[in-house]
Amino acid sequence: MDTGGYYIPDEKDFPHLAQTLTSCFKDDPLYRYLIPDPAMRAKLLPQLFMCDLEEMLNYCDILADSPDMRGLIVLTDDAEHRSRLKKRWAEKLYELKTDLVLIKADPTMQTLERFTRGHVFLESDWCEKLDGSQLHIIYLAVNPEFHGKGVAHRLIAPVLSYADRNRLTVTLETQNPDNLPMYGHYGFGVYETLGENVASAGNETGKPTEYCLVRLPFGRAPDRP
Repeated sequence: MDTGGYYIPDEKDFPHLAQTLTSCFKDDPLYRYLIPDPAMRAKLLPQLFMCDLEEMLNYCDILADSPDMRGLIVLTDDAEHRSRLKKRWAEKLYELKTDLVLIKADPTMQTLERFTRGHVFLESDWCEKLDGSQLHIIYLAVNPEFHGKGVAHRLIAPVLSYADRNRLTVTLETQNPDNLPMYGHYGFGVYETLGENVASAGNETGKPTEYCLVRLPFGRAPDRP
């Protein structure tokens, strides 16, 4: 997409962006479910987000609001026709790297097992049900110190304008119901929810619900399946 007006981070910026993602998602229902222990979550999330950013550099747009990087948005754009082979290769490579990070942190393999059971929350297969070209937002994150200062709007508004000009459907997921009013303000509607059929171990609690959100061109709400 047109990245004018954004700061384009490079790999030297990734530690900063990983810390921003950690600050935003350390108390998110998804990561509380995947990594229940707060100390382990604080240790693992920066490493996991570094793996994510390194993977996404191969097939995503990683955009920050400014050189200060108060917030970032990460997306894939069907209109750019990136190599599907390169994307699959990167996904497999970094899936292995992520598994190694999890095993090193927890040799009991329990954390890896939770990630395996919760794979539905980490993928976007539901988007394949939709017709037409899509722009998928993987991350929208603003450093908590800058909440309420318009950073999120500066990140998402140009993306939505670009999607409208190119007749792209915009998709994203959130596991935090508190985010729904904000996304609703930008024209997103709940297409479906996931999580009810995710396997649980024993009396496991805290399983999140994933809200699959869709915004049709010009802010039209989607029809639910």
